[in-house]
Amino acid sequence: MVFCIGAILLPGCLALPIPSHAVYEGREIDTKSLGWLQSGVTTRSEVLGHLGDPDVYFVDEHVYGYSWAGKSADVLVVIGMQGSEMHVPMRGAFLVQFNEADKVIRYGVVDRPAFAPLSLSGVVNFSPWTETVEGWLSKQSSQSSNDAFDKDKKVR
Repeated sequence: MVFCIGAILLPGCLALPIPSHAVYEGREIDTKSLGWLQSGVTTRSEVLGHLGDPDVYFVDEHVYGYSWAGKSADVLVVIGMQGSEMHVPMRGAFLVQFNEADKVIRYGVVDRPAFAPLSLSGVVNFSPWTETVEGWLSKQSSQSSNDAFDKDKKVR
């Protein structure tokens, strides 16, 4: 990104964004296509039927995670008579949480960090997933608390 900003500021340089959305890994899930999914109604088996097996499952939190990666755009950088193309990376995850009765509690799309699933020793490294899920759950809980507080505040 610093290179692009520098390229814009230098004489004879140009950085031109080019919309170019592509998914290279996984299947991107857009919440607009999830009309069938309803909190408190949709079951775990229905989610599996529509989306297939998740990429990751957090047993204690009852959360399924589906991930994808690709690019959201390209940037053409031209300096003098030479140019090159740079990709703007995109990484996302769709998370869905269930209650003990296997009904959907909440769901949403989050940005996920880049990570290598295997460490040098060949052991699976789930810490980036754990951080992503914990952050999402924390944010969801605070929003629910704020919503409940706001409703209480309006009633008074």
